[in-house]
Amino acid sequence: MVGRKAVVWGTLAQAAVLDSIRRKDMAVAGILSVLLVAGAGLLGRFGVRGLELFLKDASLTVIEILSSVMAVLFSTRQVPEEIARRTALPLLARPIGRGDFLIGKFLGAWALACMALALFGGIVAGMAWALGVGLGQIYIQYLLLRALALGVLCALGIALSCWTTAPAATTLALVLSVGTGTFGRALMLVEGSSEGAARNIARTAWLALPQFNLFDLKEKVAYGWPPVAGWVVWGLAAYAALHCFVLLALANARFQRQAL
Repeated sequence: MVGRKAVVWGTLAQAAVLDSIRRKDMAVAGILSVLLVAGAGLLGRFGVRGLELFLKDASLTVIEILSSVMAVLFSTRQVPEEIARRTALPLLARPIGRGDFLIGKFLGAWALACMALALFGGIVAGMAWALGVGLGQIYIQYLLLRALALGVLCALGIALSCWTTAPAATTLALVLSVGTGTFGRALMLVEGSSEGAARNIARTAWLALPQFNLFDLKEKVAYGWPPVAGWVVWGLAAYAALHCFVLLALANARFQRQAL
């Protein structure tokens, strides 16, 4: 049973990836990568002596922004486009459960986001090597945790696209991807200065919102820290898996009642 479901999920994910490649979505990632290389070449022309910290911080910020945008665009359109093109119903008649359909679409969006991340990460690594700037072993952990964060972001995009329109889902996902750190700090301040119901509400809201800043090792890479402990990575992987499960369950709750 589990093996059959895995085959279904893999097939749906592969179809999503191939469809995106046919639409030349990854060409956008390629163009953005060329812009990264051009920027690196400009810095190389003027020299980067004394600018290593700035170069690493700016490059990693670009990776975070571009990978987040790609993940949101990939995930928020998966379900709405299948419904709009009326291809969802034939897929579900094979038979494929609606929950399996969502998981397959999520895996496809996550795979595409990771492909874009690998492309951006490889460009930055090559740029740093060419300019003699060391990123250290922690850079591998940075990319790994970034991939986990993109998984949560893709699950969020799928969930929002089931409960709202595709444009609204895209906007909300982008806002949450950059704003949860600020929201989280505000909720922690409210929790620390409140009592009773207000404190419980703030704590619950903090736990419910995916805190993408927890996956961010950008400053540690920029300052050349050693790799973080393995239990931290495993803990964040469990945190990401829990949020993905909850978000996909919320998406499934809506999708089960959605007219196709």
